[in-house]
Amino acid sequence: MIELRGLVRFAAISVLAALVTIGLKGGAYLLTGSVGLLSDALESFVNLIAAVVALIALSVAARPPTRSTPTVTPRPSTSPAGSRVRSSWSRR
Repeated sequence: MIELRGLVRFAAISVLAALVTIGLKGGAYLLTGSVGLLSDALESFVNLIAAVVALIALSVAARPPTRSTPTVTPRPSTSPAGSRVRSSWSRR
């Protein structure tokens, strides 16, 4: 399994690739005057936004949990007789 730090790196590369793509398509539009290339360059902003959102989400997910954040929801414990005992986490 790829660790989250590696995924954050891939997301950063994706942001960089989106910026390069916008620059290349924008430059091609300026050279040729093609409205199709302008449209492609503007559409590439959607890819940039998606890459930035992915970068932010993966960066937050890569942070270590705080002490107050439960990593696993506790299950109701059982008594020695086997009957379920309600806890503050169980469904009512």
